[in-house]
Amino acid sequence: ALLMCEDLTNITNLWQVNLKPLNNLKADFTPEQVFDYISKQTTIPFNSQPAETFEKIMFFLTAGFSIILIDGVDKALVAPVQGYPASSISSPEAEGSLRGTRESFCDTGRKNMALIRRRIRSKGLVIETMQVGKATKTEITLYYHTDFCNANLVEKVKKRLNEINIPIVTESGFLTPFIDTTKNSLFSAVSYTEKPDILSAKICEGKIGIMADGCPFALIYPFLFTEHFYTSDDYSQRPYFVSFIKMLRYIAFFISVALPGLYITLANFAPHNLPYKLIHFIFQSKNSTPLPLFAEAIVIVIIFEVIKEAGLRLPKAIGH
Repeated sequence: ALLMCEDLTNITNLWQVNLKPLNNLKADFTPEQVFDYISKQTTIPFNSQPAETFEKIMFFLTAGFSIILIDGVDKALVAPVQGYPASSISSPEAEGSLRGTRESFCDTGRKNMALIRRRIRSKGLVIETMQVGKATKTEITLYYHTDFCNANLVEKVKKRLNEINIPIVTESGFLTPFIDTTKNSLFSAVSYTEKPDILSAKICEGKIGIMADGCPFALIYPFLFTEHFYTSDDYSQRPYFVSFIKMLRYIAFFISVALPGLYITLANFAPHNLPYKLIHFIFQSKNSTPLPLFAEAIVIVIIFEVIKEAGLRLPKAIGH
């Protein structure tokens, strides 16, 4: 018996890989001999391990594989003939760069594996898969390099992933609360990227990459706060220019975080430190609004968040 899910299997591959060799099978064998002959003496590519449980067979079927069952044998052969719809490899949308690769991850986990293997060709690269989610049975992929990554860190991450007990995992963001243990910190120890070159670089720095099948974003753990100020373009510029750009990023971060509070503090408690024209403008603004400066700043921050949400969630035709 040949089993497959119609919408997840490429019929042409199914014929070329499975049906054509099986159609020429004319030997009179016992069931076990048929199993050994098909698995070892035909050109059909199979997984290294046959499926021996119903749960394993269901996992492979819903992943686009085909299953060969032989009457009298209590295990199944698994052949890769996937043909399900998936997005292609495109340019990154959230992480732009002047130089470097224009490839980003796609929604298919196996294609994402190829993007990493093509960049890290040493034998120390390890790619492990596991299933998470009681209902979805989502395939989770771990990437790390044995020459650079701490073995204890890998075991901790595996343990946390194996302890996940939720019904649905549709993308890698579902895994973040289970991996990140910095509960009381404002900053997360987990970051994400949609570029395979960045994930490859982080893996070679001793970090762990985690991806969920169906999601084009990879999680990076552990992640330091200062790494938010580094980009891939920094490695293609002169050192003194990169140092200047990094300094600008830190200044911009400080301004975005501290400027509202600094403005309120100076306007309310130390106006003598401000230029006269600016003081005149501030007090004119205060007299024309019924709210104090602190409440005014809070309202402005909330309005910016509302605008951001509207631009992100609304259809593009009216999002602007």
